[in-house]
Amino acid sequence: MVLGYICFENSDIQTKLNESRIVNELCNLPTNFIYDKRCVEVLMPTLCCLVYHHDLNFKTVFNELSPRHMEKFLMTELRQLPEQEPQLMQLHARKLSQSSFNSQNTQCSVLAFEHDLNSKYCLRLRFPVELWRPLCNSLERIE
Repeated sequence: MVLGYICFENSDIQTKLNESRIVNELCNLPTNFIYDKRCVEVLMPTLCCLVYHHDLNFKTVFNELSPRHMEKFLMTELRQLPEQEPQLMQLHARKLSQSSFNSQNTQCSVLAFEHDLNSKYCLRLRFPVELWRPLCNSLERIE
């Protein structure tokens, strides 16, 4: 879980995690991390952070795993969002960006925390909602 937080939109750390083969290790966890809901909630947001805007990690992950697993996870999460939530979160993100928070990761975490306190593994706490659909679109292009 921590890996996702430290590597989100930080290409240096994303690259180091790939070079150290940690990305490969995450992709080779037991199959329950792909099929068990609780395990999926831990792994998939971390993988989302690892692959987002990082071509090498994107290739590494989807050479090891089917992109359909992440696509299914993201689509399920998108269907669970109230229709107005993405707009609300963007509005709050703008407000937070004008506040004393300097780190984008902190902004996203605080914003998500306001909306969902049910699970510390919640995707909204770990990967910004406005990036879910663009990542899904990238996954759809993989054969």
